[in-house]
Formats: sequence, structure tokens, C-alpha cells
Amino acid sequence: MAASLEREDEDDSARLLTFLDEAEKRVESFRTQAVYLMQEKASLLTILQQLKEESLKCSLSEGDREQFLVNIDRLRKRSKSATIEVNTVRNETQEEALSKINDILDQLQCDFNDQPEKCWKQLQIYYNTCLAESRGAVDARFQNLVLDCTVDDQKNLRQKLDSWLRNKDIMSDGRL
Repeated sequence: MAASLEREDEDDSARLLTFLDEAEKRVESFRTQAVYLMQEKASLLTILQQLKEESLKCSLSEGDREQFLVNIDRLRKRSKSATIEVNTVRNETQEEALSKINDILDQLQCDFNDQPEKCWKQLQIYYNTCLAESRGAVDARFQNLVLDCTVDDQKNLRQKLDSWLRNKDIMSDGRL
């Protein structure tokens, strides 16, 4: 009788662990989809900004240009109205490192208007620092901060710096 009860307990335990594994896979899938949607939103906002800039260069009538810009603004507001947030659990060291990195990037952005060439070079160095195999100069202090961050934060930082390098107007407009 005792052996039968032990088998039932083992079966219940195995079944619960299976459900827990399935729930974990679904949670990870959910987080991955949310991150994808956040990236899609950022991509849409970048495209809308680029369309706005192109429209200012094109030979459109004033009325057409105004209507085009109104539509872009409408789409931008609608895109921004959808908020998606994925929080990363961090320990104190990781929080501190991420805060210092954000301070460094904020300062770089502030300095951009006064020293754009210097800032672009520094931005490239920060980006190189985030790569597994750097393609140029790296900043050892920045690298130590990056290594103290979570893997998710490292990935997000690399993507942000890459986006800044590819879309210089985002940096110059002061939008992150």
C-alpha cells in the first residue's frame, strides 16, 4: 500500500513539473513576443521619422506636404499610444552599471550638438565595446560596465547603439 502511494506522489510530482516546464516555455515565448513588439514599434517610429524628412526634401505642393505631415504625425501618435513593457530583474550591481551606462549615453547625447564628430567617434567606440569581436577601438571602463549588466541589457544596449549609428537623425533630434 505504501509503495502504491509513493508511485502516485511521484506521478503527481512529475505531472506538476511537466506543467511547470510548459508554463516556463510559454512565459519565455510571451516575453520574446513582447520584446519583438517593442522593437517593431521603434522601427515604425524610425520609418515615420525618415518619411517625414524625405517629405521635406521632395517637391510636393504645400497642401500635399501638409497633409502628408499630418498623416505621419497621426501614425506616430497612434504608434506611441501602444505601450509595451518588459521588465528585467536586476541585482544591485546590474542596476548600478545600467544607470552609469545611461548617464554616459545621456551625456554623449547632450554633447552631440557641440561636438558631433567627437560624439560619433565615441559612439562607434561604445558600439565596438559591445560586440563579441570588436571591429576597432574599445573603452575598457565602458566594457566593465557592460559586463556588469544583464544579458538582456547588453543586447538592448548593442541594439540601441546600432540604431543610433544607422539613424543619425535620432541622435541629433534628441530622441532615444
